[in-house]
Amino acid sequence: MRSQVLTLLKTDVDWTGGWLQLRDSRNREPRRFPLDCLGLRGIFEQQMERPPLHALHLFHRFGGKKIMDVRGSWRNACAVAGLKNLMHDFRRSSVRNLCNAGVDQTTAMLLTGHRTAEVFRRYRIVNEADLRSAGAKLTSSMSSKPQAYTTR
Repeated sequence: MRSQVLTLLKTDVDWTGGWLQLRDSRNREPRRFPLDCLGLRGIFEQQMERPPLHALHLFHRFGGKKIMDVRGSWRNACAVAGLKNLMHDFRRSSVRNLCNAGVDQTTAMLLTGHRTAEVFRRYRIVNEADLRSAGAKLTSSMSSKPQAYTTR
């Protein structure tokens, strides 16, 4: 959502329904994102109250001017936090976190804006922790249920 943040208007937030409308996505298809996800409602409420109140964009500079690029701010925030600049990794993290949370692939693809399963899988990075977790789940599943084997 990083590039879409720059184009968000205050009118893109549906407070009553609890949705954020992303008009401009990477795949050129609009999509909706739930406000109750990851504390977005609180973040957006703070932005709505940020002067000047007449600003059209949800995120704006002083005086209500549109933010043209987030990279400089992001680099500064990473430097303060002592992190490398990992802007592109957000999409991978989102896919991974959705999968680890048990969200089905179709729903996760709608949230992340991936059109095809092939591209979605490219962003689904599996690491050692994922493999250990899968092994633990399998072990737990196998030990908690009696296994009946039949032959025909």
